[in-house]
Amino acid sequence: MDSYCPECGKKLEEGSDFCSDCGTKVNSESVNDFEKNNESTYEQTKVIIKDEKSPGLAAVLSFLIIGLGQIYNGEIAKGLILLVVSYICIALFFLIIPPIIAVILWVYAIYDAYNTAKDINAGIY
Repeated sequence: MDSYCPECGKKLEEGSDFCSDCGTKVNSESVNDFEKNNESTYEQTKVIIKDEKSPGLAAVLSFLIIGLGQIYNGEIAKGLILLVVSYICIALFFLIIPPIIAVILWVYAIYDAYNTAKDINAGIY
């Protein structure tokens, strides 16, 4: 096993009592302490930051404004599409489009926002 100087970190020659680079006197205890400290210094901990979403809040947002729950979940394009389509349906409603289409779209937006938030929290999405 290679030994390293506890002062400068340079590799020590076998059987040497001094570091050839910085001149520090070394013994087996100081070298072992340095190696233990050095190993723990390089250990890394993996941290995963997860942005959890509230399924209830996503559903309420979609209830208030169609597509807002999807935008909250990070699905900007889907949310904007639902928002635009719902406003088109509302506009066409006044031109004799059955209101059931707008209601179906509204229920879908609530359902989708709720389930997507659950999937995000479960790591599926």
